[in-house]
Amino acid sequence: AAQAMSVPGAWPGKWWDMLSVPANPESPLTFDSFANSVADTADRLSNQAVEMASTLWHSVVPPTMNERVARLKANWVWHNSRPLTRPPSSWEPDELALVPLFSLAKALYDQAQELGPSQMLHRPISLALLSSNVIVFLCGNVGLRSNCLSPFCVVERHDWHRLFTATFIHMDATHLFSNLAVTVPDAFYLESTSSSPVAFVAELTLLTVTSHGAYVAWAVVNKQLFGHGQAYYSVGGVGLSSLAFALQVVAGERRACTLVLLGGIRVPSKFMWALNLAFTHVCTPEASFPGHLSGVAAGLLYAYGIVPALRCLSNLVGRLKNEERAPAPTATGPRFFGAGTTGGRVINPEATTVRSRAGWNRW
Repeated sequence: AAQAMSVPGAWPGKWWDMLSVPANPESPLTFDSFANSVADTADRLSNQAVEMASTLWHSVVPPTMNERVARLKANWVWHNSRPLTRPPSSWEPDELALVPLFSLAKALYDQAQELGPSQMLHRPISLALLSSNVIVFLCGNVGLRSNCLSPFCVVERHDWHRLFTATFIHMDATHLFSNLAVTVPDAFYLESTSSSPVAFVAELTLLTVTSHGAYVAWAVVNKQLFGHGQAYYSVGGVGLSSLAFALQVVAGERRACTLVLLGGIRVPSKFMWALNLAFTHVCTPEASFPGHLSGVAAGLLYAYGIVPALRCLSNLVGRLKNEERAPAPTATGPRFFGAGTTGGRVINPEATTVRSRAGWNRW
């Protein structure tokens, strides 16, 4: 029976054909050989059942368990009874922060040279955005767990405030100064081109929500389609960089034909965001590339989607209002003003008589 089971083709289609037969068909089938065949068949069936159960366990059960464990861990991390706070900033000099600090000072100096110190005070929204980030950083006692941009908390716990509060949190001085240096020129320029401070506040709010919402959507898609749940459960984003890239895209689109000198090369301002994105991740590879790319996506959506749609809607409403204000045509026909004839009929006979008498007198 053992020899027969090892012969190729010993697995026919029917389950009862799995019972082995003696190697020599002329030899009688004894009870022992039949029992051995049944035992071998049972062993094979049990091995197959174990294999199927193991495959099912490794393909279905562990992902579900892992997802539950990740959800429980995320709940504990982001909503712990002992909130994690960033320590207050140290006043000791940091060598890594000198370069972004110099960049921030140069950006402010360039704005003062371009606008004048007095005109810089006429950018209240931009100054409030920058100063609020500095004040929050100096205070330091800000809960990171309860205010960072966690996709898990936004989607499943509906912590919508994280879409805004993550903008005002920075981990160190280098992080803060580099973000402010990039934000200053674009924020000042966009505020100067806005119709009112209220419109600029609405623009900042929309770009912030759109950029952070794009990051949350990326984390959800990455978990659902590719099975990578780390960015969804375990990562919390902080910083102004996502909004800074969105502002840079919008400002570049409004400057349109302006050329910017970068390293001796003239680059169109509408493509400066691409160079800054590449430069940022070459110099600081630990920065969040999905977060910065979400800001770029939000800026492109706003500049080439939302703004043209609002402009078309405004033009349509204006045309409808003009049509309502236009005078309706009268039933009596057109009106005529002044002297002259219409269809051979004299409109003002006195004017014709005066002309004719004057002509005879000259004659």
